[in-house]
Amino acid sequence: MGTFWLIPKANSLLEITHSFLLLPVTRNNLLAAFLSSVIAFIFAYLVSRFFSSKIETLAQAAHNIALGNLEYRVPVRSEEVLGKLAADFNTMADRLQKDRQLRRQLQADVVHELRTPLAVSQGILDSLESGFIPWDSNSLSSLQEEIGRMNRLVTDLHDLSKAETRQLSIQKELIYAGDLLERIEESFQKTAKLSNLDFLVDLPLTERSALLYLDPDRTVQIFLNLLHNAVRYTPTGGTIRIIVRFQREMNKDGIELAVSDTGTGIAPEHMPHIFDRFYRGDQSRSRQTGGSGLGLAIAKEFVELQGGKITVTSTIGKGTTFYVWLPVELEAGLEI
Repeated sequence: MGTFWLIPKANSLLEITHSFLLLPVTRNNLLAAFLSSVIAFIFAYLVSRFFSSKIETLAQAAHNIALGNLEYRVPVRSEEVLGKLAADFNTMADRLQKDRQLRRQLQADVVHELRTPLAVSQGILDSLESGFIPWDSNSLSSLQEEIGRMNRLVTDLHDLSKAETRQLSIQKELIYAGDLLERIEESFQKTAKLSNLDFLVDLPLTERSALLYLDPDRTVQIFLNLLHNAVRYTPTGGTIRIIVRFQREMNKDGIELAVSDTGTGIAPEHMPHIFDRFYRGDQSRSRQTGGSGLGLAIAKEFVELQGGKITVTSTIGKGTTFYVWLPVELEAGLEI
C-alpha cells in the first residue's frame, strides 16, 4: 500500500542529550561541588584552629621568655612538626636559663675570688699607713703576692672568656712533638723537684717525630695547668708522668698525651664538674693550695680551640689521668 517514515527534527538528538544527560550530570556536579566546599571549609577551619592554638601556645611561650621568665616551658604532646618545634623551643629555653645561671654564678665567683686578695691588700696598706707594721721586704712581698694573684685571676678570666667565644688569637706553627715535650719538661722540672715528686716523660721515637700544627705557647700552658693541678693533689714522693701515643680520633690521626699522677684521685660526684670555672673538688682547699679553679677550664678551652679533645679518668686513692688528644699534621718520616 505504501511506506511510513518517521523523521525526527534536526535538533531533537541534542535536546534529548541535554534533557536526559547534561542537566542531571551538571546538577549532580554542582551539588557535589557545594557539599565538597562545605566539608573542605569545615575541615580547613578545624585544622586551622588546631594549628593556630599550637602557634598561639608557642607565641605565648616566646612572650614569656622575652619578659625574662626563662622557667616557662611548652607542653610537648606529639612527635610531629609542631611537637618537635615545641621540644626545640624548650631546649632553647633550657640553654638560656643555664647561661643566665652561669653568668650569675660567674659574677658571684669573681666577687668571691677577688674579695680575699683585695681585703688582704687593703689590710696591709692600712697597717703600713698607721705604722702598725713597718715598710720592709716582708710587707712588700705580701702586697706583691696578693696583687699578683689578682692579676693572674683577671688574666685567666680574660683568656677563658675570649677562648669560649672563639675570639682568642691563636698563633699556630709547625712543631715536632719531641720539641713540644722538651719545652714542657723544662718548664715543669723545677716545680716537680721542689715538690719532691718524680716527673717522667714516656715519648717513643716514632711519636717524637710527629709534626703538629698548633700554638706552642697555648699548648705548653695547657699541660702546665694539668701538671700543676697534679702537684696539688699528689703527696710528697709521688709520681707524675706524661705518656705519648699515636691515637686516631674523630677519623683523624693524632697523638694522645696522657698526664697521670699517683695522687688522691677525684670522687665520682666531682667528675662532671672538674672543667667548670672556679670548681674545686676539695672545697676545704684555699686559693693558695687549691688554685683559683680556672686551670682545667682554660686547658679544656685551649684544647678544643685547636681542634683537640680532653677527657679524664680517676680512681680514689690511686690517681688521676688526663688524656689530651691533638691532631697530627704529618706523621713521622714525612717531609714538609
